[in-house]
Amino acid sequence: MAKAWLAGLLSELHRESLKPASFRKDGSTFVRDRDGYTERFNFQGSSWSSAAETLFYPNVGVEFAEFGPAERDWVY
Repeated sequence: MAKAWLAGLLSELHRESLKPASFRKDGSTFVRDRDGYTERFNFQGSSWSSAAETLFYPNVGVEFAEFGPAERDWVY
């Protein structure tokens, strides 16, 4: 249930706020390309979530175009 709640929240966040700001959504990751860099936000569910509460971690990063793709690969 916690996972479904978080997925619903992220879909609503994307639809209402992030998509109009040019963010793409892939699962629980939001990405927006800018001039010379890329902004990336990932929401990682916590294994400490329960039926009563949903916990998650926001992972935030900036990738700079001047570095090659090999240096920019993300691992969650």
